[in-house]
Amino acid sequence: MMTGKVEFIDVILEVEGRRFLDGVTWQLSPGQSAVVGGAPGSGKSFFPRLILGLPGLQEADHVRMWGDVLLDGVSLYDMDRDELIEVRRSIGTVMAGGGLIDNMDVERNITLPLAYHGGRTLASETAQQLQRVVRMMELNDLLRPGLRPVALNREEKMRVAIARALLSNPRILMVDELLTGLDRTTSAALVDILTGPQEVGGRLFTSSSLRAFLDRADRFWLLEQGKIIDLGDSESVRRHNHPWVQNDLATTA
Repeated sequence: MMTGKVEFIDVILEVEGRRFLDGVTWQLSPGQSAVVGGAPGSGKSFFPRLILGLPGLQEADHVRMWGDVLLDGVSLYDMDRDELIEVRRSIGTVMAGGGLIDNMDVERNITLPLAYHGGRTLASETAQQLQRVVRMMELNDLLRPGLRPVALNREEKMRVAIARALLSNPRILMVDELLTGLDRTTSAALVDILTGPQEVGGRLFTSSSLRAFLDRADRFWLLEQGKIIDLGDSESVRRHNHPWVQNDLATTA
């Protein structure tokens, strides 16, 4: 049984000649809510992508990696294609922008993860799971037949993407740059949902700002110039003397 423990062991990642991660050792424990912060372009979005096995990156992108990423003690990079697909099925992911499919309506976007199980989920179970996440994300008004992502605003797209990620009670939930383009009230509401008592294992959030996650997440890190800095818990973040942290909390106060 997968518990959702993730370990980076001395990970070095270079893309197009730029080193984004430089000997990063890091861990996400089961049940933990973790935030990896950093400036835009720092490379923090590679954390969820590495946990998924670097989808979308090819040899032609000049990707070089050293070290290892373990999921429940097993190297993701020793897995075959079928094993990696099974891992991805167990992870709920919201990438920057939501990643919705434009030619599918809202309901089909939300239930898309169940299609990857090859029909193993009964229609009645699908309906129950759909209603659960629709209530949680307050999406009843968006389930009109034919309503597609192009007609949604930023908040609505993120709510739909989160509903899709939560649909199957994932062992790991990963959300990349949740706060971009959202006001403070909306950000706080979504963070409350995502860090709430759902049946989810470890949770990883990457963000260019930490403030909305204070008192909601368990542990914070900062990625800067390829190095990972352990900031501790919320109280430790508030007291931290790192200039990026101080500036972030001051400008978002």
